[in-house]
Amino acid sequence: WYSLFLKGGIDAGPLSWIFLLLPLIHVALGIGITYFTIAGFLNTTSIIAERGQLTVKHRPLPWLHAGTISNLELDQLYCKETRQESKGQTYYRYKLCALLKNGRERVLISNMDSPDDALYLEAELEKFLGITDHAVAGEYKS
Repeated sequence: WYSLFLKGGIDAGPLSWIFLLLPLIHVALGIGITYFTIAGFLNTTSIIAERGQLTVKHRPLPWLHAGTISNLELDQLYCKETRQESKGQTYYRYKLCALLKNGRERVLISNMDSPDDALYLEAELEKFLGITDHAVAGEYKS
């Protein structure tokens, strides 16, 4: 397709760039969906709390929300609820978030099924890191 198009075998007129872009978008989406699916089946998440920092790791494939947050940056941990609808049913998912001292939110773990798991992690990590719990706008309350 590309060789024929680039050699001038196809005259698409002024919108010829669309014929170059559309196949690339489909390929990129296919690669992204494949990676998302494989990561969903294979990956495990680790949260490592050490004195002075909190680290989130996803293995074996790199994924979103990984990285390290220094205690100097960390203001609060909290649980957030998200609502999803599919085929007439409503599903609730939970994520554990960190509020940084600069006011930004950073998601640590997303798509948890149970609010109890997220709240337990929040409480244990705050206890270990010496963070005094206080309310955050938009947080899930049990």
